[in-house]
Amino acid sequence: MDFLRAISMTFFTVGIFWNFVGAVSLARIGSVPLNILIVLIIGSFTGGYFGAQLSKLNGNILIKKTFITVCILVGISLLIKSIKSFL
Repeated sequence: MDFLRAISMTFFTVGIFWNFVGAVSLARIGSVPLNILIVLIIGSFTGGYFGAQLSKLNGNILIKKTFITVCILVGISLLIKSIKSFL
């Protein structure tokens, strides 16, 4: 399986199954604001569609670089937030 297909399958399974389970769990705990839920669903499908189109046009290299960049930025963000919580 190439990198592009592996990332696509990972995002699909995480996006559909884990986000659904999380949404159901949060809805059972308390109320979920409908306006935020609608924006998140629209953003998710729009981002997935444009990401798929961009990957078809530019190929595997762009997807690898974008994925690595996003992972590094999220990691840095999490480190900064955890350091701030200790201070």
